Amino acid sequence: MINEQIANELNVHLQRIFCLPITRSTFRDLQQVVLHLTQGDPDRSNQFFELLLSGTIKESIVDKGAYEKVRLMVENYTIPCRMSKEVFERGDFLAGASSEMLVREDQAAFVNRIRRVDGKELQFIADPQGVFFLIHHFVSRLEELKRDGKLKGNKDEIGELRSRLQSLLIEESIP
Repeated sequence: MINEQIANELNVHLQRIFCLPITRSTFRDLQQVVLHLTQGDPDRSNQFFELLLSGTIKESIVDKGAYEKVRLMVENYTIPCRMSKEVFERGDFLAGASSEMLVREDQAAFVNRIRRVDGKELQFIADPQGVFFLIHHFVSRLEELKRDGKLKGNKDEIGELRSRLQSLLIEESIP
């Protein structure tokens, strides 16, 4: 049961944890706080995590006097708690990519940014040859997935890529 004292203590810990950028260790910090507040009880720990990650408050685990504090805590910290779990589990994975084309004296280049789930960003510049290098590289990775039988279920995406590449060939052949 989450009473007012536990709600206050949890809120202070969450403020401390999330006043810094979310890193791989943030979720571990959250786990330590929950284990401390639940005195290692697995059922209570799971209830706390469900509360923090789902954002759903089950009245059976919250004292009536603490409900409003818990509601505000959930409102303020559910998204950061979810994000900390995602960074912990998938921090190195790709979250997004963008690029901008620069043209100087008939030379084109792209400023590319690739962002990971943990927020780290890689920036690099590529000329058209560099773009073709990347396309060849990633097509090779797709061929590798196909050889390993792990490309199933991606027929639509491959068809879309094929269509887009064919349209480039058609446009290129127009005088």
